[in-house]
Amino acid sequence: MRFASLISLGTTIVSLLGCAPSSAQLKRAVEADPDIVYAAFQKDPEKFLSVMTSLTTKGRAAEKLREIDELRKNRKTPVLTSDISFRGTEGAPIVIVEYSDMQCPYCGRGHEVITQLLAAYPGRVQVYLKHNPLQIHPMAVPAAELYEAIALQDKQKAAAFAEGIFEGLDALNSRGVVFLHSAVRMVGADLAAALRDRKAPSVAARIAADVAEAKLLGFSMTPSFLVNGVQIIGAQPIETFKKLIDRELASK
Repeated sequence: MRFASLISLGTTIVSLLGCAPSSAQLKRAVEADPDIVYAAFQKDPEKFLSVMTSLTTKGRAAEKLREIDELRKNRKTPVLTSDISFRGTEGAPIVIVEYSDMQCPYCGRGHEVITQLLAAYPGRVQVYLKHNPLQIHPMAVPAAELYEAIALQDKQKAAAFAEGIFEGLDALNSRGVVFLHSAVRMVGADLAAALRDRKAPSVAARIAADVAEAKLLGFSMTPSFLVNGVQIIGAQPIETFKKLIDRELASK
């Protein structure tokens, strides 16, 4: 009887709210009648744990969606101009801005997730890479400078350069400038021109503007992202991005 009551309790909450119960709601129900838990566990421990796990998982998923919807109410607006290098599809419904340090291992993980998202949502995602190099990474600024210098030659080659840097972080840490130069050559860019242009005022201005924007937006850690203006902080799993992207696509 108690076990049936537990099932009924979960079902009632779901039907009333139109979604899975939150952890707080389950907690209040159990606190009101703790014998429900004890009796259900005694009758069928395995089934009890399965039901509770399912309800808790659904509750957490519902809470996550509520958190995402709250963030969607407070969008941030990055500066995006036509001369900024990007990956993906121009004019796509999902615009991701990636604030990154090119020597940061967490940024490498975040960049990998972004690459996976481009494959998971073909034609529906456009990604801009912006710079937020940290002082603890001595190769971050040189890498950012070369990225922007290559973008002056060919934006696709700049994107390929960034891929090579993030995938070769161990080599960047061990070989430094030598690895950077080899990465420029690997994408077919003109190394001499890139080394000259990396010190151009326009390159310095671009990086400084990215850093200032990240600070203005309150992004003190890397990586940080804006997905259609909605912030995601840190190297989050791809599921976090997908929940938000699916929410955005469904609303269009």
